[in-house]
Amino acid sequence: MRMGVMATLISSSSGGHREYIDRGREDGHQRLMDDYWSLNPTYNARIFRRRFRMQPDLFDRIMNDVVQADPFFALKKDALNKVSLSPHQKITSAIFMLANGCSVDSLDQLCRLGESTTLSCLKKFCKAIIGTYGSWYLRTPNPNDLRRLLEKATKRS
Repeated sequence: MRMGVMATLISSSSGGHREYIDRGREDGHQRLMDDYWSLNPTYNARIFRRRFRMQPDLFDRIMNDVVQADPFFALKKDALNKVSLSPHQKITSAIFMLANGCSVDSLDQLCRLGESTTLSCLKKFCKAIIGTYGSWYLRTPNPNDLRRLLEKATKRS
């Protein structure tokens, strides 16, 4: 027993052993849903905006686009026929790290993901975002973009 969580050694595909910690991923998913995505969430849209640096509907749009772009983020069953981590858990971990600059370990309690899974989610999320939105948001500004940006800057000064 380690910190109240059952830990077991399992064989890895490379022939070694790694520690598996049952983090209660199903409970973690339900807590995220109750906190942010239920009909009566624990935290309102203002708090969501402060924590995620975006509105809930933008998060949902990004999540749906990322799930379409990379099947890693889709809900599925693992080799033991257990439901995998949810798209909400995987994408929350990536967005939280990017939005708040928090460490991998700090997300274990929020999302119920281990260190290697969290880093994998972050890398795959960034690739999916670049693949999905890169051609639009990472392109060179066109004359209309420049005109619009200059008008905004003029209004601010």
